[in-house]
Amino acid sequence: MILIDHQISKTMNTQSNLQTIQQKTETKATVHKIRICLGSSCFSKAKETNLEYIERFLKVNKVTDKVDFAGHLCIDQCITGPNIEIDDIMYSEVDPAKLEKVLRFHFGL
Repeated sequence: MILIDHQISKTMNTQSNLQTIQQKTETKATVHKIRICLGSSCFSKAKETNLEYIERFLKVNKVTDKVDFAGHLCIDQCITGPNIEIDDIMYSEVDPAKLEKVLRFHFGL
């Protein structure tokens, strides 16, 4: 848990990433771009598929209209998978616990 928190904090606290996130979350009309790697390595590493988790999160939090959500083929980062890109920020070794924190952060929940 501490490692996950550190990874999220490290990604979110870099000045460039923080500015990007702030710009994208300033207005409620913002559409967040989520890209999930569906390559065989990333897809097979997830215990509960990240795809299903994200879909459920969006529905439960009623933010499906604020998302451009798509899968893509392998992004050649298999060793650090599963990988998910949100608002042009890449997250690696993603599991449902990490997804929860990252999605809540991006959506301001």
